[in-house]
Amino acid sequence: MAKIKARIKTDRDMTSKSSGGGGVPTKYQLIPPGRYPARVNSFECSSFKTKAGHEMFKLIPQVRVLNENMTEISRQDFIVGYIDEDGCIFRPDGDDEKPSVWTGYAGASFMLEAMDMYYQDEETGEWVLDLETDGLLDRVVIVVIATGGYIKRKGNFDPETITKMLKSVNDDSDYTFEEIPKLVEQWNIENDYIDEDGEYAEQGVALRLKNVIAGWYGMKEDEAEEAGYPVDDYGRVFFDEIAMNLTLDREEQEESDEPEWGSDEEGY
Repeated sequence: MAKIKARIKTDRDMTSKSSGGGGVPTKYQLIPPGRYPARVNSFECSSFKTKAGHEMFKLIPQVRVLNENMTEISRQDFIVGYIDEDGCIFRPDGDDEKPSVWTGYAGASFMLEAMDMYYQDEETGEWVLDLETDGLLDRVVIVVIATGGYIKRKGNFDPETITKMLKSVNDDSDYTFEEIPKLVEQWNIENDYIDEDGEYAEQGVALRLKNVIAGWYGMKEDEAEEAGYPVDDYGRVFFDEIAMNLTLDREEQEESDEPEWGSDEEGY
């Protein structure tokens, strides 16, 4: 099991920001799906209870896509897994041979792997979660941006579901990025959220789209060097030299603060 070094907050309302419509700030406007370099500046940590009574731990990264719009994604959460009373991630089925951190679209596994915070030990073969969220500062990774959506008070929709919804009003055919606004309007009309004049059946309640992260990858050293991002001796990519040096200084300070084996401080 892996111990988490992070401050965990209680449940909170994670209402999604709108995007893709008129008057929306540039950083929230829809961008074409694809791979983009992105800057991850921090994690917000929180926990929630399942219907079965288990406590689960999730992370909400603060992400700024390094594109022309400086697209911001800061309300999407990723589930780490089940957490016990000691703050350790575990699998309810007790299968220790399988990773305990969640994978897939809603899981945090790929995100943490991209930032070298979740990895398989070469000697033991065990998965190690080295999550210290307080120290995260301006890491650069590659994210896969996709189009998700939501309806106010009715829930969120992942990219696969959004694709099916829009294809349903397009003769089940594929569509281009430029065709999305008209398809969203048509879907809202056919599902009685707005009328032909664009008037809401219930004010503000309709299908809206947003940028979501559907995949994470570590940035390769040669890519980072070509783009001008510094890389430390561990292969971690940072937004600038300041962020890298602050991180290395903090880690060096933490190591010097650790009591030596056999010291009275640890009671050995």
